[in-house]
Amino acid sequence: MSTNFRTRMFGGFDREDVIAYIGKITQENQAQVEELTRSGDELRRQNDELGQQLVILRRQVESCEDSHRENESLKQQVQRLEAENRELQEALRQSREHSDELQVQADEYAKIRDHIAEIEISAHRRTEEFRAQAIQRIHELVERQRTWCSESSARYGELLQRFGEKLEAARNVLQDTDLSGFEEMLRSLNELDEGLDK
Repeated sequence: MSTNFRTRMFGGFDREDVIAYIGKITQENQAQVEELTRSGDELRRQNDELGQQLVILRRQVESCEDSHRENESLKQQVQRLEAENRELQEALRQSREHSDELQVQADEYAKIRDHIAEIEISAHRRTEEFRAQAIQRIHELVERQRTWCSESSARYGELLQRFGEKLEAARNVLQDTDLSGFEEMLRSLNELDEGLDK
């Protein structure tokens, strides 16, 4: 910066010029200081903003890292779940096959059960018919035996009556029989026997 100080005859440079120059320099310096202050404030503001952005970016980075770790964990979980799903699918397939086999067996059992039920119903029907026929036959036999008993009882009664009459007649005959001829014959035989010994 060039200066044009006026000189005096005694005492050197002009005082007012020097003061004016100092004032000008002071103003310029003040303006520069204010400008630098504004620039510093602006830089501080920008620095604060950058700091805040940096914090946000760090958080985002940490979030991304957490997301990455979480993503890796999720990938592992997905792989594990896929493996479990494959195992479950296989178990489901085997279960369906077993269920189909059981269904076939159940159908066969139902057919056999129905057939057995028909046989049981038919056997029960035949049993009831046989029972009814047997009961009817027994009733007929009982009635025949009852008739036979009545008829036989009457015949035996008649026979007993006749036999009793014959026994009574025989008793009367025996009571009226004369046995003196046998006694006379015994005496004659005894005499003959004694006569042979003489």
